[in-house]
Amino acid sequence: MSKQNLIILITFVLLIFGIGKITLNQLCDPSPNNPVVSAVSNALAPKALGQRPAQPDPFSWEPVFQRIVKFLSKACTH
Repeated sequence: MSKQNLIILITFVLLIFGIGKITLNQLCDPSPNNPVVSAVSNALAPKALGQRPAQPDPFSWEPVFQRIVKFLSKACTH
């Protein structure tokens, strides 16, 4: 592995770590006007009562995103 490839790999890993750290901080320590928390809350909010539960679309990404958010929310200390 050449020196340039190694530097690119390390930079990429640090960039991904930094983005993940910022995202987790936004999810774990929400402020009142935080767009990340409001988007996640809206996505995980229960559907309106009285509606029949619809079958999830088999090609939808929503169940995957919900599982990822639930997994990442376990990283919060409180």
